[in-house]
Formats: sequence, structure tokens, C-alpha cells
Amino acid sequence: ADAKADALHWMVVGWRDRADLIASRTQLRVSLDEYDRTKNPAAVERMRGILRDAIEASRSATVLQVHDAEDRVVLSVTRGTGTVLDAGSIASAPTPAAETEYAGVAFEGKGPPQVRFVSRMESADHAVGSLVTVFDASELLELTADYHGLGNTGETLVIAPGPDGAPPRTLHPTRHDPGLEA
Repeated sequence: ADAKADALHWMVVGWRDRADLIASRTQLRVSLDEYDRTKNPAAVERMRGILRDAIEASRSATVLQVHDAEDRVVLSVTRGTGTVLDAGSIASAPTPAAETEYAGVAFEGKGPPQVRFVSRMESADHAVGSLVTVFDASELLELTADYHGLGNTGETLVIAPGPDGAPPRTLHPTRHDPGLEA
């Protein structure tokens, strides 16, 4: 059980670190600052190239979305397509006080949970916006489906609060009562 808890902890730390690393790219932050000041479309194209490279280099990032300082979507890139998403496709992501914060989990159809982090982006000592990074949590499903060392009845449960006061739910199918997964 301790090994599962450690693995889950390091999984979350890894997601947070990857989100933070992408948001800390100097040219991404400088380009967002330039776009905020000038609305220059060349700044958006530089950011698009940076985000395409970052998403292709990540094993589990599925969406990277840049918000300006007013929390307006500037650009979204999805894995494999590099296309701009509908601005309403990811909920508002106010610039966090800390560098990178967990911002919830979403479920898209029958696929794995989508875990979100929001990273503060600064340039020249002022906030220029934020980066929303969405990770496909397939590795979470792999971890919870491995019952090795847990005996015939043990299992790992990862529970997250529901959105807007909805009841909590497991983020994965359960071993003995599949009805627990909402």
C-alpha cells in the first residue's frame, strides 16, 4: 500500500513538474507578454510552435492552453493536431498565486481522467497570464489496476471531489464494485 501511495505521489509531482517546466520557457512567457502589449499575431505563432514542441515531447500532456492576464484564451494546442480549440473547451483558469497548482480533473467520455494544472507565467517580474496543462491520466489507471501485493481483497482508490459541490468520485474503475465509478 505504501508503494502505491508513493507511486501516486510521484505521478502527481511529475505532472506538476512538467506543467511548470513548459510554463517556465522564456520565449513562451516573453511572447505572451508581447502579445498582451501589441496583439502581434507573430507572437501567437511563436507560442504555437513552442506548445506544439512541448506537447509532442510529453508522454501524457493532451492540451496546452495559454490564457492572458485577463484570463482570456489566447491559444490552445492539442496532442497530434496542433489545432486551436474552442475557447469554451477548458473552463476558466485564473492565474494562480503559486507557480503551478492542481486545477481539477475532468472525464471525457469513456477515456481516462484528464488532470489539469494551471501555471503562473511571469515576464519581467509581472504576471502575463497562465498556462493550463491537461494530462491524460492513463498511468493512474495502470497503477490502480495493478493489485500485486494487495491480496484478494485489497485495491487502490483515488477519489477526487466532484465539480461544483457534486459528490466525490473514484477516478478509475474499482476492483469489487464497478458501480462506484461515476
